[in-house]
Amino acid sequence: MDDRPSDNVPSASLEESLIMNYMASQLPKVVVFGPGSNCTLEICPLDWSVYKYQPSLSANATFLALFGLAMVMHIYLGIRWRSWWFMAFMISGCIFEMIGYGGRIMLYKNPFSFPGFLIQIITITGAPVFYTAAIYVTLSKTQVFLYSSVDL
Repeated sequence: MDDRPSDNVPSASLEESLIMNYMASQLPKVVVFGPGSNCTLEICPLDWSVYKYQPSLSANATFLALFGLAMVMHIYLGIRWRSWWFMAFMISGCIFEMIGYGGRIMLYKNPFSFPGFLIQIITITGAPVFYTAAIYVTLSKTQVFLYSSVDL
């Protein structure tokens, strides 16, 4: 007798196995992350995405609008007080943030979007550099104002 456990599943014929192998070879290769990624929500589970969740459209649109409003306010105040460098750095930071949250909105539409990920990660993490530069401009003006009469 045969010592193998018997399955009640009939074995596939040679023709059926050849057809199955051919069909499997015709399926597209799934690339989850990177420049050649081809995952979408239709073919890949959300757990395979970088963040493992779908970013909120309403939250990201709100932040985009708030940074747009902040930019308009900084333009107005920069012109009013003629603080050109401060205004330029704050506007640059707001633009970077707005682009970054636009990238997050791209990730809402497709959480596997490599360009969306790069846009948001580079610009949202790079924007504080401009805010820091604006603070240093303010610091230098404060020092000139407070210590202009002191000979160093």
